[in-house]
Amino acid sequence: MATKEQYQQLKDQIDEKYQKLSEYKIEDLVRENDLGSALSFKDAESTIIKTLDLFNKAKSVPFDDVPYNLLNNYHSQLNNAIQRFDEFKKFNANQNNPVNQRDALIQQLEKQFDGYYQHTLPILTVGLLNGNDLTVQQAKIEQLTEELEKKTKETEKKGEEYLQQLQETLKSAEEAAAKVGVSRQSQIFMMESNEHEEQAKT
Repeated sequence: MATKEQYQQLKDQIDEKYQKLSEYKIEDLVRENDLGSALSFKDAESTIIKTLDLFNKAKSVPFDDVPYNLLNNYHSQLNNAIQRFDEFKKFNANQNNPVNQRDALIQQLEKQFDGYYQHTLPILTVGLLNGNDLTVQQAKIEQLTEELEKKTKETEKKGEEYLQQLQETLKSAEEAAAKVGVSRQSQIFMMESNEHEEQAKT
């Protein structure tokens, strides 16, 4: 079991890593301005953002509630991410096979992201269990459920209204069609009557 001094030393080291991560800027890691689109780390931009966002979410978790072993593994992942990012910043486009070297660095970060996630998840879980986050999340879920039910009822009501309007429109169309049919028949009978009258006069 770790001593109180070891625990405090580890927490201080993690705080230093957090400070280091906060100093990174996306554009300084992607390096599209100085490397150009052909050699930049643009393809890794989404993974860079996900990695930084993941570690930022864990910042709010009190370290005192996290077991030493979990915290130590998490610290190793922070170190690894910083190493990956520093390699992006130090990348030299004038070396041999720069495209292959650049692609290799991107692949290393993408493969390592699973490890970042795996070792950060217990930290986030501790934060949820020891805070009010679960209650907040439950309240949000209940609120969303109520809104969904309300919208469903509104949709059903609107559906009934649309159906009624459709039925009324159909009825009106049938009545109009019937009137048109009667009017058409009346015209035919009148024409035939006029013809018979002319023939009778003749």
